Amino acid sequence: MTRDGSRRGRRTRVRPLLPRDLPDLETCAGCPSTDPADEHVRAAVSAWGWCGLAVVDGDRMGAHVLATPVTTSEGVLARITRLHPVTATDGSAAPATRDADAARHPIEVRVHAQQLVETLAARSLRRGVVAVEAHAHRWAGHCGMPPMVWLAARGFVVTQTGALHPWMRLDLNRTVSEQSGLREAWSRLTDLVRTPPPPEPIGRLTHRTGG
Repeated sequence: MTRDGSRRGRRTRVRPLLPRDLPDLETCAGCPSTDPADEHVRAAVSAWGWCGLAVVDGDRMGAHVLATPVTTSEGVLARITRLHPVTATDGSAAPATRDADAARHPIEVRVHAQQLVETLAARSLRRGVVAVEAHAHRWAGHCGMPPMVWLAARGFVVTQTGALHPWMRLDLNRTVSEQSGLREAWSRLTDLVRTPPPPEPIGRLTHRTGG
């Protein structure tokens, strides 16, 4: 961080989450509680080797998304169970989190949410998942139910209507071929798989997993 407190020059990355990471994640009043032993967490790890993704800045985890597999007649869906913080999706005042960065850098955090959803889609497609699903909120939303308008702007469509909480999904095979953002995310992911990043300096987070 520079002397004036800005984040210029700092690099962030997205990394997969394991159950042991969950107690260290930032939370707010709108976050669904997630126990590392929860069946949804265990199902994700069993299917994919990870249960979510987080934006890592230096040695700390910030914005994150958690997902779990759901088997349907069409195939497996990746269901989003948490997208934190809600500031990342609706642009409103930041909730009370353990990290004030969401309030100081709302645009940056919204960019991180976009990056997380794109990377989740790319990784899910690689695992044979047919779509990403989310329980949406018609208004401001919260970390357990992202705002409908934000999801719609990123290619999600309503699959089950509701007075306040519709279900929405992002069909991966169609969307990846149509949306440049997901094509770029897929390209970044495959590049990382082909060329692993250099080891982190001592003191930085070192947990990594495949997938």
